[in-house]
Amino acid sequence: MQEIRFVCPKCGQKLECELKMAGQKIQCPACKNSINVPNPYPPTAKLPRVRSNSAEQIE
Repeated sequence: MQEIRFVCPKCGQKLECELKMAGQKIQCPACKNSINVPNPYPPTAKLPRVRSNSAEQIE
């Protein structure tokens, strides 16, 4: 089981939870602050779509 470790931004409590919880809200057990579990992977950039001319033939 993979886990993610992070700290509460309000009280500094060290927290850990399962990786599948990334992006979900939890409550800090120390200060009861509502926290979004951080995603350890950066979001993927959306690349522009490239149009191709399907009528064009390659010889």
